[in-house]
Amino acid sequence: MARSRDVHLAKITLCAQDEYTLLPESKDRIVATSVTSTWRYSSQPACYETAFNAARSAMIETFFGPPKQGVYSPSVQYTMYKMGEAMLDRVQQIESIFMNCPNLHFIPCNPVTSSFDNDVYVATSEPHGDIECVVTRKNGRPHLSKL
Repeated sequence: MARSRDVHLAKITLCAQDEYTLLPESKDRIVATSVTSTWRYSSQPACYETAFNAARSAMIETFFGPPKQGVYSPSVQYTMYKMGEAMLDRVQQIESIFMNCPNLHFIPCNPVTSSFDNDVYVATSEPHGDIECVVTRKNGRPHLSKL
């Protein structure tokens, strides 16, 4: 079993707003979370440190996408699933992954004495939600343990 805590991720590029979004329209929608995850190995990797680093890198690279163009994120849920898939692809010994990703929100603000136009964002605790998912290999044992 391996664990990664509080991997803080945030991006502005290619984030979605749809008919279910209750936040006000914005030219830049921030997707932000703090990933805590555990994963279970089906067999012993040759090196646990190498396997851990590969899984963590797959998670982070999938969240951001290619450096020059990013990757579209229609939702935190979709992005979490893609991160889990990438971890399974990168580390063959991982059987199942549990992820907790709170949906962190930032809202644009216009300081009274500045000329910023929605270029300053303030973190807010509302709305808030803990989003959890399990990604398991086909025919793998489900990951039942919580963090």
